[in-house]
Amino acid sequence: MTDVAVQNEPGQKSDSTAPAKAPSFASEIIFKEDIAIHPSMRLQQYDKGAVKAYAAKGSGNYAASLFALICEDHLTPRKDHASNYASIMVPSLARLVAHGPVDWTPSGKQKYCLIYENNLGNPLMREDTSGGLGMRQDVVLNNVIRPIVNALLDMRDRDIVHGCIRVSNIFDGGGKTLDKAILGECLCLPTSYHMPVLYETVERALASPT
Repeated sequence: MTDVAVQNEPGQKSDSTAPAKAPSFASEIIFKEDIAIHPSMRLQQYDKGAVKAYAAKGSGNYAASLFALICEDHLTPRKDHASNYASIMVPSLARLVAHGPVDWTPSGKQKYCLIYENNLGNPLMREDTSGGLGMRQDVVLNNVIRPIVNALLDMRDRDIVHGCIRVSNIFDGGGKTLDKAILGECLCLPTSYHMPVLYETVERALASPT
């Protein structure tokens, strides 16, 4: 892993009356040598609650347009499933291209990081409880349900439960029309941790999210 130096402001004379300056962080954090994460470029459409998403750029064997999810210490990511998940190559599932610890300079410590291809587009709905999609049933069946079912079959064959299937985690692929939906990622949080109770059974809805 490449170390990243913090770029501080040039030194100035001490002034006890002046407020302390916040440190200036590196504009890029290098991960696995060929991926540059941009901590100043948030991608809120890919956030998962406390886990925030940031733009990233790949080179070498990686796609140019990526995004990074920086996991939180108190919410254990599902890293035991990461390698099996990354082996799934279907267009209807967010593609994981890299994962592992990164020296996250904004917090001054290591964080677990998940890197995905940035080809998801926008979520079908921003809020899970704001109403229906307004689509015909045949469009939903052919362009949303069937592609997702194929992705879930591949996950089942690798003994992975998605645990984060909700309308705000299903994406349009970035096209002008919804040709084939893409199911968002599921590894940055414990299973079902960020799921609204609307999507859970009564027993699970009454239980602690963890």
